[in-house]
Amino acid sequence: MIDQIAGRNISLKPRVSVQKWLLVLLPHFVSFILILSLIHVQMPAFVLIFLLLLIVFSCFYYLRLHIWLSAKNSVKLIFQDTKNQWFLVNSAGEEKSVCLLPDSFYSNYLLILNFVDIYENKYSVIITPDSVPRDSYRQLKVSLITEKIVAD
Repeated sequence: MIDQIAGRNISLKPRVSVQKWLLVLLPHFVSFILILSLIHVQMPAFVLIFLLLLIVFSCFYYLRLHIWLSAKNSVKLIFQDTKNQWFLVNSAGEEKSVCLLPDSFYSNYLLILNFVDIYENKYSVIITPDSVPRDSYRQLKVSLITEKIVAD
């Protein structure tokens, strides 16, 4: 069990934050407005409706995955032990041992961590500076940079 493992190096429970909301809603809102602006173009109405529905569906999917944490692959807790092994708890409360994928992204303002478990299930976690404690964010960035240097 995760709670019984001693010697955690990094432990994060990402919270919902303003930056996460903006990250999910803003691109969908802009896309929605852009499609609505195409109404005057000679395009069939069903195509416009289909595109608008796709945007709404995409927005709902990402809200469930990263904001409401109700999707099957939502991540509620991640941690790395002292041996640099990653673990997570998904929305169903299942504890998984996972590997950090090299396509994960990190910058000063955003971390996108992509994980895969032994069954090839993929998990993605968006971490913004306002969704975790400042020290934890900095510690995670340093850990990712160190792993990247070691991997190269």
